[in-house]
Amino acid sequence: GLVAVNRDENGKERRGFEMHVGGGLGAVPYQAKLFDSFVPPEEVLPLAQAIARVFARHGEKKNRNRARLKFLVHDLGVEKFRELVLEERRSLPPDPRWTEYVADAEQSQEEPLRPAGELSRDGSEGFRRWQKTNTRPQKQAGYAVVTVALPLGDITAHQLRSLADIVRRFTKETLRTTVEQNVVIRWVSQSDLPELYRALQAAGLDDPDAGTIVDITACPGTDTCKLGISSSRGLAAELRKRLAETSFQRDEAVQNLHIKISGCFNSCGQHHVADLGFYGVSRKMSGYTVPHFQVVLGGEWGHNGGSYGLPVAAVPSKNIPEVVARLSGRYLADRQQGENFKDFVKRIGKVELKKERVPLAVVVESAIETSRPLIEAARHQLHVELPSGPLNLHADVTRLREVLDRRHVPLIHVNHRHIVEKHTNKRPATLDFIRVPHVGRLVRARVGRHLIIERTRAMQHVPRLIG
Repeated sequence: GLVAVNRDENGKERRGFEMHVGGGLGAVPYQAKLFDSFVPPEEVLPLAQAIARVFARHGEKKNRNRARLKFLVHDLGVEKFRELVLEERRSLPPDPRWTEYVADAEQSQEEPLRPAGELSRDGSEGFRRWQKTNTRPQKQAGYAVVTVALPLGDITAHQLRSLADIVRRFTKETLRTTVEQNVVIRWVSQSDLPELYRALQAAGLDDPDAGTIVDITACPGTDTCKLGISSSRGLAAELRKRLAETSFQRDEAVQNLHIKISGCFNSCGQHHVADLGFYGVSRKMSGYTVPHFQVVLGGEWGHNGGSYGLPVAAVPSKNIPEVVARLSGRYLADRQQGENFKDFVKRIGKVELKKERVPLAVVVESAIETSRPLIEAARHQLHVELPSGPLNLHADVTRLREVLDRRHVPLIHVNHRHIVEKHTNKRPATLDFIRVPHVGRLVRARVGRHLIIERTRAMQHVPRLIG
């Protein structure tokens, strides 16, 4: 890892980098160690090459899970590792490619498209809310950095084209993506902010609350990743929906918390460095596999992930929103003057914080026990009485949801409908594919006044969305 720094040498300022090695998140997170407090630009590539060679020579060969630089640095110690790297560096033959890029990089300078200006105090309520959370003053007077918040990191092709046009209109294409799944526009004149906001609004890119508790980072999870255990995107969407509804009434200390979610322990969603982090796990409850999220509290997002969070407890997926509400409420009620969330977690301790999730676990245990008869019946065939009359797909699915909800069994997913000639001599019959937790993939068919659900095959994975 490289952090840009300046150093005074003989009265002249010189640019360079602070180099760190051996850090990483994943299942076993490690803090990076300082390798060198100042590395000149021309030494970055040769040192990186030397590090790669040392790792190739001394890194783990038998256990694939430990074939990581962070484990090697930890096992050797940073002093011994530095010694090996510097020895390897001295043996490398000179390569002009190490320095060819430096001159071009130093000549590359960003410039504004429009002159600096001042922000007008007029504006709609929506603009003022967006301006408060999605903009910040740039170091250069009269300019602002604008964050385009992308819920779940999603953006359509049409929106991307619109964003490209907007960036060309207001800047010299000074656009960057962020590790929080947003987009940042630099060198925006303060006087252009209202006009820029209207352009983003027309493109559907005017979501406020960037960098707040509503701006949740999540990996793809079970949507597309074969390693996913729980649906990180499903949870993020639900949390975002609930938190956005009350963002105006929320205390600023809670509003500035960070939530990050991973579908498994590998930390692609960066849960270790969030105030409130969650990663997917599975647990057995009453003999059934239930998707959970491990709660990780008190990570530090600032200072380049300065410290990692404390694993507290595993909570059923559908109860995470209540856990967030309880923890944020506890922080607001019990925090000391000026105390941030990381220090609050450290002071309160794991045992005390763990109490916030106990009642939730009991509720879920009871719900699963109550739903056992329905679960057993649905393993073969479930008949749900429907009102007589014409076929109404929306009403049928609504009725099914009501039946399942009364027994605390969430309806997970309904695929597109298909008209088929099957299960009945009346044509056409309607067939849907439905996923229900603990039951499997079910076929739904409307036959007369009965809704018939037949199990076609067992689910091989944990349910992919929270209930």
